[in-house]
Amino acid sequence: MKINKRTNYYMRSIKIALLLAVINICGYAQFRTHQNNAFSYGERLSFEVSYGFITAAEAFMTVSPSPFMYNNRETYEVNFDVNSRSSFDKIYKVRDNYKTFIDVQGIFPWRFEQHIRESDFKHDFEATFIQESLKVYTKVNYVEDKSHISPSEYVQDLISSFYYARTLDWKGKKDGDVVTVNYFY
Repeated sequence: MKINKRTNYYMRSIKIALLLAVINICGYAQFRTHQNNAFSYGERLSFEVSYGFITAAEAFMTVSPSPFMYNNRETYEVNFDVNSRSSFDKIYKVRDNYKTFIDVQGIFPWRFEQHIRESDFKHDFEATFIQESLKVYTKVNYVEDKSHISPSEYVQDLISSFYYARTLDWKGKKDGDVVTVNYFY
């Protein structure tokens, strides 16, 4: 049988497609899956920060109403906003925002942002989690930090650790029991 250029092209295309499919399947298989019956899209938690009988600030933790794609994976985009009340702004104005992108299947973060605005103080921090290589790349005030931290597997950030802890099985736990959560920042 004589193979012409067109047949050769199709055979190469099929081989490449199969290779990409195998890589794609293996890529998903390398991440853990973690059951989540604790929260879902559209959840909103509200908190009040009080000094005695005075409510100084309000805080809201909000899960986006639909998935956000990050690294070709579905994530929960979670925002945590802390704002002082207008009556308290004259004493100490706060407009803080924290954001994390939590993998839907594995309940671990892909990205974390912290934007602090408190009175005259401003601070911005970003962390990008490279789960495949156990690295975290950070930026402080939008300047890339040269050090790359290698945390333990499935490390959590400030906000994702709260959501991860909510998915754990707490039955059988007693006061004083210790639950370890791998945490960065």
